[in-house]
Amino acid sequence: MREREGLKTVIHFANREYKEKRPKSVKVFRVKSQTVLKRGILPNLLIKQKGPIEYLIVEDRGDELKIYGFGHNGTFITDYTRDLTLRFLKQLQKSTTLEAQLPRKKVEKVEDPSIKAREEFKKIHHRLNQVLGVTIESYQQSQQSIKFEFCPKCGTKVTIGKFCTNCGFDMSKL
Repeated sequence: MREREGLKTVIHFANREYKEKRPKSVKVFRVKSQTVLKRGILPNLLIKQKGPIEYLIVEDRGDELKIYGFGHNGTFITDYTRDLTLRFLKQLQKSTTLEAQLPRKKVEKVEDPSIKAREEFKKIHHRLNQVLGVTIESYQQSQQSIKFEFCPKCGTKVTIGKFCTNCGFDMSKL
């Protein structure tokens, strides 16, 4: 329970930093444990260790990074400024996991291309009906006009007025 409280205080601090200083982004990372000792060909004994810093807040200010370090219960330990380098970002990505990010990434709506195609078809269909002066029934309208019922003998879906393909029952008698 204490671990979650520590994360909440760190995220609260990150929100305050983002609102006050308005950097490009603020990210909260959890530091992964590092392997200290391996024994065996296929390591059957691994000893991992975490340092005093559990969480990192990385504030992106364009050409430099401001890094804050917090303990496991959310207590502030250290801060320092570092130049933005690709090597450091790779090392940070390898040794940490992302917990929170500000500004939050917006979820983009993924539109189905078939919906756009259907809308275009409706426009063309409507225009053809206007030009020709004749109403052309669309596939969707024709599917709606067909009525179905379930066969009382076998329960399969059958068009009204037809014969059941499973048992041969005459649906026109209904």
